[in-house]
Amino acid sequence: MKRSVESRFITIVSGALLGVVVPLFTLFLALSSQQAAATLRSHVEILLSTNAKALGKSVWDLDEETVRQTVLTIVADPAVHSVRVDDRLGKLRVMVADRGLLKFGLESLSLPISYKALQGQKEIGDITVFVEEPGWFAALHETEVAFIFIFIFAVLTMFLTALVGNRLMVITPLMRLTAAIEATRKLGSRHHVDWQSNDEMGQLAASFNEMQIQLERDERDLKQAHQQATEIYNRTPAMLFSLDQDDLVAAVSDYWLLATGYSREDVVGRPFIDLVVPADHAAFAGR
Repeated sequence: MKRSVESRFITIVSGALLGVVVPLFTLFLALSSQQAAATLRSHVEILLSTNAKALGKSVWDLDEETVRQTVLTIVADPAVHSVRVDDRLGKLRVMVADRGLLKFGLESLSLPISYKALQGQKEIGDITVFVEEPGWFAALHETEVAFIFIFIFAVLTMFLTALVGNRLMVITPLMRLTAAIEATRKLGSRHHVDWQSNDEMGQLAASFNEMQIQLERDERDLKQAHQQATEIYNRTPAMLFSLDQDDLVAAVSDYWLLATGYSREDVVGRPFIDLVVPADHAAFAGR
């Protein structure tokens, strides 16, 4: 046995884990990511709304320094990567990125900047905030990460427990049964399985041992019967001999050897016609 049973068991258990646990884990991460993205968007929208009002007068006055200070305050927020402020006349543009680095593939949210002048409420510019979409694992809190590790540990523990249980309760008795069968086949003696349990494997081992005991008994009875037949064959006061299908001498009785003077080694395996006088060869051949 090449442990094919154990390999198939591992394949089945692994397939079950991949088919059930992985989709559930993926679904959990996807839902967490969506919730984190919604929370981030809501936070950035509030941040935009608040600062768009605060930037109204600075943009109206084209006060770049005040605008830059406000933008730096926005960029200090951990959720914000960079901020850009433009006025509608194209005279003012302030762009500040976190750590001075600009990245591609960022999500942008914009809001117009309004100012209440003498002519009324006017949109005088725009504020754009660039944020990174939260990854699946980035959306997890410490408690959720702890629960995930506990879950993974529990799954691995169950998997290893199943492997050890399969090895102890299935693979080990099967290997011992196979070893007993191979020893019986190669050595010719009846070997028993050293395994005792109250499950199906224990019943299989017990049935195999009972079969071996019965075969030993039958072989012993057969040998005894053969020995008795041989003794009767040799002790019968008659010239008994046996021929095979090719008319070769298969056996002769002790009385035959005593009456003819031959030894058993000289006649067993010889054509019987060699022991017939030439004058009777035709009669023997046509018997």
